[in-house]
Amino acid sequence: MSRGKPDWGALNVTALRDLNPAYFALVMSTEVVGEACDLEGLPEAARILTIVGAAAFAALAALTLARLVLFPREFFRDFPNHNRGVGFFTIVAAIAFLSSNLTAIPGFHTSGRILWGADVILWLLLTYGILAALIVTPDKPSLQTGMHAGWLLAVVATESLADSTLHLLPEPGNGHPAVLFFALALWLSGIMLYVWMISLIFYRYTFFVVGPSDLLPSHWIDMGGMAIAAAAGALLVRKSAGSALADLAPFIKGLALLCWATATWWIPMLAVLAVWRLSASGALHYTPLYWGAVFPLGTYAVATWYIAGLTKLTFLYAIPHYFVYIALAAWTLTAVAMLWSLLRRNPQPTA
Repeated sequence: MSRGKPDWGALNVTALRDLNPAYFALVMSTEVVGEACDLEGLPEAARILTIVGAAAFAALAALTLARLVLFPREFFRDFPNHNRGVGFFTIVAAIAFLSSNLTAIPGFHTSGRILWGADVILWLLLTYGILAALIVTPDKPSLQTGMHAGWLLAVVATESLADSTLHLLPEPGNGHPAVLFFALALWLSGIMLYVWMISLIFYRYTFFVVGPSDLLPSHWIDMGGMAIAAAAGALLVRKSAGSALADLAPFIKGLALLCWATATWWIPMLAVLAVWRLSASGALHYTPLYWGAVFPLGTYAVATWYIAGLTKLTFLYAIPHYFVYIALAAWTLTAVAMLWSLLRRNPQPTA
């Protein structure tokens, strides 16, 4: 190739080799914002986002498979990596939200169920595969460099699978105690994972030096992990009415409300830290991690809508009514930034 011309082929190969497994957060964000739009009476926006999310999932799945075939060493090297390995959990969450939205569309219920079944298997493989790899690897970073909010994607994956499991049940008390119990077990284990991980993350925040580069956009998952747990808990109460789990409703309801309150507590703190990061760094540059910030905003809108119905506190509906537009704006800005970044990518000239 002549000097001065960009080597687009080399650029594409490099991008595929280094593809971040957390890029499926794009699908997570798109599908959950679509669900928020549907709950808030914006069916056209919800339908468009569901289609966009499905298309993005198909594209990312193809790229991920291509990376696995062409660059297996780099692919499997990510699993025991404390920074990149947990990004694979976005695949589980993306499939969970996509299957939930497809199940609600007439004619796509079977497709949603098939995706859900595949997601259960994937959750088992990734949860125990990735965490086991991180445990046994001898090359471990310090807590300061290795612990970050991305670890909470394990919580999001577990809670989103619980949520999609509940979406398979069209009516409460419909004679599926095993499915309900499976969702309950996932929901509780996800909350426990959050307690373990957020303790270390909060310890890192408060007892180690934190710079602007440490507060990545994905730190909004500190809030999003509890928001999805609150949404799944509220849905669990509704779907278990009249079933063998109905006696647990007060416990589930109280714990779901605790999850929502925790998510709400995080919002002002994360907003303050985001302003500090912007003022300290002076600029914003697109990275795939920004989708990790969009997802919690959409999830909080969904969670608050469900919590409002669960508690019969109708004044809470005002929150998702406005928050859905915040989530839509964040999704739009991030999507534009992503496209702009792809269009303006300028590879180094080659000889």
